[in-house]
Formats: sequence, C-alpha cells, structure tokens
Amino acid sequence: ALMHDLPVPAMIVRGRLGGSAMTVAAINALASDVE
Repeated sequence: ALMHDLPVPAMIVRGRLGGSAMTVAAINALASDVE
C-alpha cells in the first residue's frame, strides 16, 4: 500500500497500553537521527 511506496521510515506500535508514549518515543528517536 502507500506505506511501501514512500521512502519514509515507518513503525507500527501494537498493543493496548502505552501506545502514545511508545509512539512519541519512536518519533523522537527518528527525529534525533535526522538532526
């Protein structure tokens, strides 16, 4: 689908608990690689 067509790092966070915190941590990790 669209995820495979774009050259952008992506991650899927699965689970019922801590999804927001895990997502923010993943975005921060990806952003720190760019800086």
